Amino acid sequence: YVAEDDLFKIYNYAIERKRLTNAYKNANVPRTPQQLKEEAADIVRNTVPNYAYVSDTVRALRVLPFGNFMSFPSEILRTSTNIVERALKEIKDASIKIAVDSVKKIITTSVDKSKLDAVFQKNLEETKEQLKKINS
Repeated sequence: YVAEDDLFKIYNYAIERKRLTNAYKNANVPRTPQQLKEEAADIVRNTVPNYAYVSDTVRALRVLPFGNFMSFPSEILRTSTNIVERALKEIKDASIKIAVDSVKKIITTSVDKSKLDAVFQKNLEETKEQLKKINS
């Protein structure tokens, strides 16, 4: 999984760097190549799931019998929040192109969140059933 995750992070980094380069250029906002690299890396770090950022609490929950797959929902919550925060920041930016892309991110994240809510609900129901069995 690690190689596949890294490949997607590299791909996302390249896309974000190109998007930022074009957006700042179109908005006549000067950025050095180093600034673009750092901003693209920050975007990817905070908007692409990375299981190294899972909290100690989630790590502890994973060892419980009903704590399967706790890292994925945790990372989806972290990255979804960061995507919306980033999108709102970009909307305030001077670049119309960045703002349009950011609105798209919010809409996409909202749709994905509704799917995530269904996953959480299912996981909650399964956990309740397992707890009932344990307590029986």
